[in-house]
Amino acid sequence: MSAILIIGEAYAETQYFVENIVTENQFALASDSISVYGSKTVNAARIFSRLGNEVNFYAHVGDDLDGNNVITSLKNWGITPLINRIKTNKTGKIVVITSDHAKSAITLFRGANSTVSKQHIAELETIVSKVNGVYSATNLPLESLYLLAAICHGLGKPLFLDVPNQHAQLDLKKFALVDFFCSE
Repeated sequence: MSAILIIGEAYAETQYFVENIVTENQFALASDSISVYGSKTVNAARIFSRLGNEVNFYAHVGDDLDGNNVITSLKNWGITPLINRIKTNKTGKIVVITSDHAKSAITLFRGANSTVSKQHIAELETIVSKVNGVYSATNLPLESLYLLAAICHGLGKPLFLDVPNQHAQLDLKKFALVDFFCSE
């Protein structure tokens, strides 16, 4: 069993299922809906946990009911939440409208997820020193991720970085210290 730190995002997600995705000023009646708490990095945390690893998940949520539900969900999945509750922001939200034709429209409100700074990453150095590896994604601010790469390298801890977005903005010289990359 390995100890893994995941630094990511957490959202309250609601998905609605409709016949067709409507355009502006039109109406659709949903046939079903689901609500979950997660993200790309939460999904990775769930997989690492199901594989028997000790998983610590760091993220920012609002000081609201959705923030409480994120924490409860992580605990229910066997993940240790290292959650920073941001009083001035709401928990991030995603609304997904999915058609019968497997097309989706997505609206994202980043909320407290957008507040992860270099200072927050620097404060995680002690935790990084105690784990076997770190996983994160480029959903976080790049300056924070550059610092995370330097910390992991300095401590000899492998960093797995998922690159779902911000491809054009990446300074690859600053990511030369990353051990593993994955891109969609």
